[in-house]
Amino acid sequence: MKPLIYIFVLASSLSTYAQSVLNPFTSNLVWEYSTVTIDSTPFSLRGKFITHGKGKVEWIQNDSNENPFTVSRVTGKWKNSSDEGVIVFNVQMDASSGTIEFKRESQYQNVNVMLTMNNPGRKSTSFKFVIDTVNAL
Repeated sequence: MKPLIYIFVLASSLSTYAQSVLNPFTSNLVWEYSTVTIDSTPFSLRGKFITHGKGKVEWIQNDSNENPFTVSRVTGKWKNSSDEGVIVFNVQMDASSGTIEFKRESQYQNVNVMLTMNNPGRKSTSFKFVIDTVNAL
């Protein structure tokens, strides 16, 4: 009976660990933020990014404005969103193209997201988001 209990406890622990590993390259994740910085000026603004592994990125502002991006390429190295890593999406929305970089560095608690869009005939725009939470979709 004791070996069966040990096996059950071990299996439960492994299952819990497996569920807590959120791989940005393969998992569908929700990255929520409450602060955005535009041209060095911080703003309180709630929103989220939803990533679908390497295939799709959505940007939702104030729970209503959905901005889907077309992903053309994904680079980086990151196996667990709780650990240090980076994933960069090359994206396009309408006539604008750019990158969305999700990054966690060891010295920072939060994930930072840099969104840079190049608009034809206009100056490129950069946004920095401080991600408060990362959860599975």
